Amino acid sequence: QEFCAGLSTLQELQDSSSSPPPSSSAFPAACRLLARYCLNAAETPALPKHRRIRKGNAVFQRVLGGPSEPASTACLRHVGFVDGIDPGSGSELLVIGTADADLLTAAGHAALERARMYEAWPARARSALPSCCAALEDAPKTLEALTSELQAPHVAELLAHADNGAKV
Repeated sequence: QEFCAGLSTLQELQDSSSSPPPSSSAFPAACRLLARYCLNAAETPALPKHRRIRKGNAVFQRVLGGPSEPASTACLRHVGFVDGIDPGSGSELLVIGTADADLLTAAGHAALERARMYEAWPARARSALPSCCAALEDAPKTLEALTSELQAPHVAELLAHADNGAKV
């Protein structure tokens, strides 16, 4: 639950970012990178490179850093990552503390599902996704049905008409 709430915060931060203008692929890319970190740690926890994330890493900074970094790191902390320092370089890390493979796997799949939903929802309705995810957390089939319905060809046209997008 906390991980998914963190994804919502991350989406809101990335969607409201004014410089540079938000990219429609920024949030799904962030979800996919969070999923990769979680699933790698769950699948191969003994592999040192899957147990730690360099916060200064170029990919981490490009996809999860900047104004989004607090929300990104909060998501990772909710699944067991903790702050650390690389003893050799002194660089900041996130390291997996107590690895719960089931929690990491569930979080990874939740992040991938959120990216899929974000891409499936019409752009004018995406700002409602965090609220819908929170409201329908215990009703995933309803959320999936809503996502499917929003993909209907007529929805984009309806959302573009007058103030329908704002009403949604």
